[in-house]
Amino acid sequence: MIRLRQLLTEDKNIKSFSTSTTDKYEYKKENDIWYTKLKTSDSWLDMKKQLSKTNYDTAIKILSKYDTTGDVKKDVVKPKEKPNMLDIEKSDDSKSKSDKSKSKSDDSKSKSADTSSTAAILMGGLDYRPGDYKIDQQKSLLQSSLSGKSVIAHRYTDLTGVLASIKNNPAATVVLFSAGCSYASIVAKAMADKTKLYIVEPYAKSNNTSNAVQMAVNAGVPSSNVLTGSTSARGLNVVPGATKTPDVAGGGMASHWNALKFVGKLI
Repeated sequence: MIRLRQLLTEDKNIKSFSTSTTDKYEYKKENDIWYTKLKTSDSWLDMKKQLSKTNYDTAIKILSKYDTTGDVKKDVVKPKEKPNMLDIEKSDDSKSKSDKSKSKSDDSKSKSADTSSTAAILMGGLDYRPGDYKIDQQKSLLQSSLSGKSVIAHRYTDLTGVLASIKNNPAATVVLFSAGCSYASIVAKAMADKTKLYIVEPYAKSNNTSNAVQMAVNAGVPSSNVLTGSTSARGLNVVPGATKTPDVAGGGMASHWNALKFVGKLI
């Protein structure tokens, strides 16, 4: 809907009319300029200034069928339907918003499209510190144990994206890694088959993360699907019955990243 900023003073000497009894606007023509206003208003608006050129031309095409008294000109057939002039602008604006909404929807579908080849959905760990693997690198580690099958990867902050991918790919296995494990409870609730959720090396030093993992297990995720390392920072003792990830050469962080390869072998 256009913003109506300019107000015009009504000229009492110019007769106004409406195109029908249901039309909530009145119109008048003065010095070849068309004005309009709500019937409930006292302020006239210059239609040429208020409407886009396309909409103004459309409005004038309709109004030109009437003379200044509101009667249909004798050589013109009265139109069956007469849109309110300012509603034209509103209709165009609504269409624009609809097109934008459709574009966003299509974009969302392209990012989490339903494909039968999708083997896993990954919600990664921290990726901004020196030495951290970026989300694409984390995805590659997981994918290396899945024979190159498709993996949809989301950063640890993108819960909305993860939930959309789960909805669009209900058969896929979901892997929460490290910082991503903080959403274990929410993700578990979104999954019909909770045996397809793997929670890999959660940061158990965080009470919030520990509670989320425990709630997910209570909701039906097998405790063996919780993979833990050798320290609480890597999930140790977060739940009983968890599966231990292997240690590899290079220390704790190397073993932490290697857990993504390990979980791929379990899927």
